[in-house]
Amino acid sequence: ENIVDIEKKAQLIIPELLSKFNSSKTDEEIELISGVHGLEVIFREQVDLLKKGETCYVLGGTWGNGEADEPTVQAFFEKIHLMREKKGILTKMLFNNNQKSTTDKLYSSKKYPSTTTRYFDHTSPVAINVYENKTIIIIFGKKISSIYIKSSDVANSFKQYFELLWKTAKR
Repeated sequence: ENIVDIEKKAQLIIPELLSKFNSSKTDEEIELISGVHGLEVIFREQVDLLKKGETCYVLGGTWGNGEADEPTVQAFFEKIHLMREKKGILTKMLFNNNQKSTTDKLYSSKKYPSTTTRYFDHTSPVAINVYENKTIIIIFGKKISSIYIKSSDVANSFKQYFELLWKTAKR
């Protein structure tokens, strides 16, 4: 075969290869975000996207290890929580047992009827928020860093993990 024949054969199979490639691609994005201001953009998007009655899952809710500015972080999440409540977004949260008294005071179901909180024995400087096809992994260290993942597969995996822990967590 000469080069012209090989090129013609390649041209014939390229559309089929591109079709297979494009059909296997999913709409995925990963973004790294620093600081509370970046988080605010993401969480405002969460409130905008979710409709009344839809659920946001919080896995391993935490204020971190105390190095991040705790009062600022608490005020930020209280503001977001109030926005969720006003819109009727359901929030299911799994918090660390050692944060029960603070969390009960800040997010009680009397104050926020759309919120349900349970507790489990796990301490971590990481919190994971899942909604729709999005996952936010927040790392509370000297500064707050977040990994924002847009992927149905990842979000569904974390939702399944959440549900397993939810069944064993205490009220």
